[in-house]
Amino acid sequence: MARRSALLFLAILLLTACASKGTPLPLATPDRVPAPSTPSATEIPVVSPAAPTPEVSATPEPTLVFPTPLPPVITLEPTATAERSPVLSSAVIQILKPGPLSRVLTPIRLRGYVIPGYRSLIRVELYGEDGRLIFRKLTPFYADIFKWAYFEFDIPFETSAAAELARLQVSTDDGKGNTVALGAVHLLLQSEGFEAINPPGSLDERCILLTPLAGTTASGGILTVAGEYRLFNAQPLIVELVTEDGAIVASQWFTVPDGANGNPITFSTDLTYSVDMPTSARLVVRQFDERINGNMYLFSQPVTLNP
Repeated sequence: MARRSALLFLAILLLTACASKGTPLPLATPDRVPAPSTPSATEIPVVSPAAPTPEVSATPEPTLVFPTPLPPVITLEPTATAERSPVLSSAVIQILKPGPLSRVLTPIRLRGYVIPGYRSLIRVELYGEDGRLIFRKLTPFYADIFKWAYFEFDIPFETSAAAELARLQVSTDDGKGNTVALGAVHLLLQSEGFEAINPPGSLDERCILLTPLAGTTASGGILTVAGEYRLFNAQPLIVELVTEDGAIVASQWFTVPDGANGNPITFSTDLTYSVDMPTSARLVVRQFDERINGNMYLFSQPVTLNP
């Protein structure tokens, strides 16, 4: 009996040892998991992150430089008529086509720029080599004050000869009918054949007055004049004072030196005038045509003459 009890006790011990070593314990369910304890602020160490040390590259990377963008380029389209725009030094009257000594057939296709005169009018005339008037037209061309107006129209002509020298001129007048500006070209009129249109050459003003300025008031009966002039031909250069009623109150002629034809020259003079009261006038610089009677060029600007 005692032996059986001992064996039974040993069997119980063996079963208990096996259960502790080989049998897994049951897993805890979520409601049985204990909540983790949160450490207090004093228990959490504050760690300052160390600044990263930049790595030095053996070959530095290129720096991209972007240029400042340029404004867009605008291309201006030509108008239906104008061929070029005058600049500040351009002549008051510019004949673009036909150029000097062009050979033309009827009709002459005239194109140019002009600062219109009184009532925006310009005068176009064609003279034959014998001085006869072949064509004349007085027509308005509108533009802002002291601005160029573009003109273009056809000039018909008739000639009995196979060819004839002619002068084509464009001029403007003031309110009294006095010529303010005049520009001209020589042409060869042909009854048949082929045209040969020459370029216009320089379109700068032939006369540049250094003194007096436009609108100057002169006193004491003397007006000092000085300037530069690009010669048209070998004819004398004429400088004069012309009143509104057309009276010439002072005049000075300059002889062109030999070999100076077509070259610029300087001129200066004291014009002596006599008036009884303040008088509106124009200082005129002009040169004759050496082939056909009349002026080849005329430039003027307003002045006031005091006694």
